Amino acid sequence: MKDNFWERIWSSFREVQNFWFGFLGVVLAILFSVVSGKFAVPLYLLVILMTIFVLITSTLFSAYADLFVSYQKSQEDYQRLRHPTILGVATDKKTASIICRIEASELFAINSLVSFYYIDDNEFESLIAVGYVKNIQRNKQAQVEIDIPDDTYQDIIERLKNNDNQVIKRIFIRPTIPRNF
Repeated sequence: MKDNFWERIWSSFREVQNFWFGFLGVVLAILFSVVSGKFAVPLYLLVILMTIFVLITSTLFSAYADLFVSYQKSQEDYQRLRHPTILGVATDKKTASIICRIEASELFAINSLVSFYYIDDNEFESLIAVGYVKNIQRNKQAQVEIDIPDDTYQDIIERLKNNDNQVIKRIFIRPTIPRNF
């Protein structure tokens, strides 16, 4: 595992030492032997410096490419596993319960229990309701229904029901429920 900068550099250095650098060395040796009389710098010094430059440049480029790929992978993992946000709110016409449409996430499955949290002005999270995943649509977005609201947060739940954007931005949904609910 490449945990730090120097381990990544060493790994990249070992990856770039291959047939092409040997071939490049032979080509450079032939090229410089042909034009060796035109330079004031000794040929052997020029070949050594050019090889070191090419080796360092390719090592750094390989390390950069490796870091870029690992960064892209970590961003994809983050997007896949982060808590989804609420995209829309509706009321079930039969039961009058609140249904939230949330972003696609691998954290949720049909009929799995979920908890609704509200973040107040002091950045404290408060459990406001428990529900379940009612449906997962074809576009992978989930419909989550509030099943058991906490009566102490009835005003927040009413504002959610009325599509208040300030409340919707402060609510997030976790794919678990607390043990003491």
